[in-house]
Amino acid sequence: MNNTYHFKSKHRKLKILITFILILVLFNPISLNFYYHSIKKIANSDGIASFNDEYTGVESNGDLVNEQDVQELQDSKITGEEYEFDTTYYPYFSYLSADEKIIYKQIYANATEISKYFVPKVKINISQLKKVFEAVYNDHPELFWLNTSYSYKYTPDNNCVQIILSFNETINDIVNAKKKFDTEVNKIISAANKLKTNYEKEKYVHDTIVKSVKYDKNASMNQSAYSALVNKSTICAGYSRAFQYIMINLHIPTYYCVGISSVNHAWNIVKLDDGYYNVDLTWDNTDSNRYKYFNKTDSDFSITHKRTGLSLKLPKCNATKYRTINTRTSNTVYSSDAPKSNKTVNSNLISNEKSNSNLSNNNVNKDNTTSNIVDNEGSNIESNYNSDINNSNSLDEMSNDNTNENEDTSISSDNSNSMEVNDIQNNMRRRYAER
Repeated sequence: MNNTYHFKSKHRKLKILITFILILVLFNPISLNFYYHSIKKIANSDGIASFNDEYTGVESNGDLVNEQDVQELQDSKITGEEYEFDTTYYPYFSYLSADEKIIYKQIYANATEISKYFVPKVKINISQLKKVFEAVYNDHPELFWLNTSYSYKYTPDNNCVQIILSFNETINDIVNAKKKFDTEVNKIISAANKLKTNYEKEKYVHDTIVKSVKYDKNASMNQSAYSALVNKSTICAGYSRAFQYIMINLHIPTYYCVGISSVNHAWNIVKLDDGYYNVDLTWDNTDSNRYKYFNKTDSDFSITHKRTGLSLKLPKCNATKYRTINTRTSNTVYSSDAPKSNKTVNSNLISNEKSNSNLSNNNVNKDNTTSNIVDNEGSNIESNYNSDINNSNSLDEMSNDNTNENEDTSISSDNSNSMEVNDIQNNMRRRYAER
């Protein structure tokens, strides 16, 4: 009996020892790190792409001041009361309260006038101010000299009493920077305007940016449209803001959308004649499969892209008429009700008459000054593009010869539109490695 007791006792001790060893093996820092990367790899293979691509959200820094010091704070006296914003093109403005819209106008006006310090016209707390800045940044890619960060002074009750804007390096020679920016924008707009439909214009702008801009996570001013259009080097924020700005100036509603794609990410939402589509130029910037993330539904993006913040309020993308199926060449879709070229400019698409640029404040109503986007450059770009789109259309027609009768079924088929994330990851990594 004693032998049995000793045997059970030794067996129990052995189990405790083995359990202890297993805990050490399974849950030490090295093992946990291994598990993390293994799970992340599995998640990526299931459709969640992972890039070293990250837009910078709104960043702020506040300093507490006493009530008696408030009267001494510097104020530009610029209110922006004269501005009105067409929410067809500037949707984030519509997501704000009446008082927040007043601050939005102040921020926009002071940024336009390059005035760094101003006092809020109405009472606003710290969290409200961050929301307003997010709306301004997301609506106005033309303010390329404005950093996505700001400072503020606040009182003990958390109300902001002074706002301080932050500008990037282009502010040192802003006149020349605007000229360079407008020159690049005008080249693309001039060529795109010679195309017939909004879909063709959209595809042209997409292709031009993807072909001419290099992805570089270390690019200077990579949160701005300037980095993409002038410096030709950027990350997701630069691609998205450049595309947004040009499309707005073509009178095609296009929004800057932010969210999570393994890391913080930015892409666009475009409105065509049948509704809204997701477009991600960053992920389309690969050696092949250039249209894998071009004109996609929310269902297509459900695994790879998750909206956050104010972008959750943007329109849902459920349109399918121009949804890309063939990912190597854009699936051109034409029908009797294809969108006609825009010949009527919305009366609210007005430019700021104080700006040195024809484009930097386009689509904003100020003093009833009509906007004028005129440029004769870009004919060579358009010629090259016409050849490209003709080749693309020929390939599309060949690939769709036997599927016209089942077009609706093809469009809604998930199998015909699988998001091959591993392919695009490998292409992106290979391309960045070569650079």
